[in-house]
Amino acid sequence: MLTLGTDMNDLMNGVFIHHLRFDLRAREIVSFGPQPGSALRGALYNALSRQYCPDQDAAHLPGHRSACPVCRLLAAEDPDGQRGHDLPRPLTIEPPTADLCVESGQGWQFGLSLIGQGATETFPHLIRAVQAMGQEGVGHGRGRFELVGVEACNPLSREQVSLLDGRRVELPAIPVTADQVKAAASALPGDRLALRLITPLRIGEDKRLCRQPALAIFIRRLLERCQAIATHYGSDPAAQDRAPWRELSLRLSETAASARLSTDQTRWLDIQSGSWRTGQATPIGGLVGTAVWEGNLQEMLPWVTWGQSLHVGKDTVKGNGWYAIVDPKGFENP
Repeated sequence: MLTLGTDMNDLMNGVFIHHLRFDLRAREIVSFGPQPGSALRGALYNALSRQYCPDQDAAHLPGHRSACPVCRLLAAEDPDGQRGHDLPRPLTIEPPTADLCVESGQGWQFGLSLIGQGATETFPHLIRAVQAMGQEGVGHGRGRFELVGVEACNPLSREQVSLLDGRRVELPAIPVTADQVKAAASALPGDRLALRLITPLRIGEDKRLCRQPALAIFIRRLLERCQAIATHYGSDPAAQDRAPWRELSLRLSETAASARLSTDQTRWLDIQSGSWRTGQATPIGGLVGTAVWEGNLQEMLPWVTWGQSLHVGKDTVKGNGWYAIVDPKGFENP
């Protein structure tokens, strides 16, 4: 049981996440490398910058950030930004499958998740930015595409709502909330946990990358992610206090360290993300595949459920750290 001061609903109070799915149709061949999220993030940043923040010098003016969708969503992730890397971005990408290649006329999809009210208010800007991305092209060869539709999707309630009807745009209104997370976690088995790492999970500790599944380190990085999100986008003052987070991390780390890794079907992917501005490549690889743990896991399940929506680890804004809780029954013990 969670103790007073570390209740998930209190610490994550006011945090909500809108999941969006963009339905697209290729006008030319659209192809990506092993991590399409990196290319999509770059194209989205460029499209938003050209339309809404063409003057980089204005980014430091008073009131600019609150009014500019680029700075609100992505500028803090820019390595050249004043705020650096530590400010959590209120946006993640759910990219298509690795090495996707679609022919002209074929459909494809990608997802964006918006965290908090400020990010949600940028949704109309994102619609226009994705349309501009389609005109400019993405991926290898800059394949162009057209926007066909946008849906709000709640993976916990399984609701789906169309948000684009001709030129009329509706704001998303079916977010993932703390109460939904708590209910979903309570339905999970408390003694087995199976995670499918959909995009590279890049986490580490003491300046060393985890190239094998390590639940204790995973939990520590996940709680750090939740703390950062709750601090900047939640509404409960309790989230500002480091003490309950530290208490929670110590306790869940101990629980996670005692769990047994019963199935390891993961592999490490080495991937580079190039920058057109710097001309340099940055490693963004990580673990993909499925891992199953056994143990007394009940208390960590709400946080792991949050992580499905928030992602965890490095480069979440490029699509990394996206995972799903799956049924452990399909995996046999060694």
